[in-house]
Amino acid sequence: MSYTAHAAQPTVLVVDDESSTQRVLDRLLALHRFTPLQAADVPEATSIAARERVDAFIVDLTLGPRSGLDMVGWVRQQQGYAMAPVFVLTGTLAISDDDQTLIREHRAQVFYKGQSLEFLIDCLQRTLLDPRFD
Repeated sequence: MSYTAHAAQPTVLVVDDESSTQRVLDRLLALHRFTPLQAADVPEATSIAARERVDAFIVDLTLGPRSGLDMVGWVRQQQGYAMAPVFVLTGTLAISDDDQTLIREHRAQVFYKGQSLEFLIDCLQRTLLDPRFD
């Protein structure tokens, strides 16, 4: 995927309703020179993305009553974010066929919460910071 970050320290919006996941990702992203932004649900996330420049999105698959895929769909419909990197986090290995299809259609990558988050950070770095991907 080719996508150029808009700043030397790219902004990553984490959309997750679990505060513990938000805190861990906030620290990890900041440690690796990203600017983290946090949202607990889709309305808050779309509000942030509408007023701030976001370079990448990390979205929990299940966000309370709404699916994280609602957020992913919103991202893909926005002209400025249509090609932005989107990473979907999930705690379950049993993703429905319909959700898997939507994830593929929206060109999002899935990461399981049990995986090392360093792998997610590595993907963000390669996608946003590695000049070979320009």
